[in-house]
Amino acid sequence: MRTRIDSILVEQVRAYQLRYSCEDCCHFDEEAQDCSLGYPNQPHRRRELLIAEEVVFCKEFDLV
Repeated sequence: MRTRIDSILVEQVRAYQLRYSCEDCCHFDEEAQDCSLGYPNQPHRRRELLIAEEVVFCKEFDLV
């Protein structure tokens, strides 16, 4: 799911410490820097919200 980054999203991520990237998902293999389910993960990797236009949420995201 693609979500446009705006000031409201940035504030909510900070206020509620929301997690949204591969690095916070239990399916992320840190050693291989890849998804253990085999999904391409580049669009879902951690991004600086203030310099990107959108964030892409993975449908398989499962918090560690």
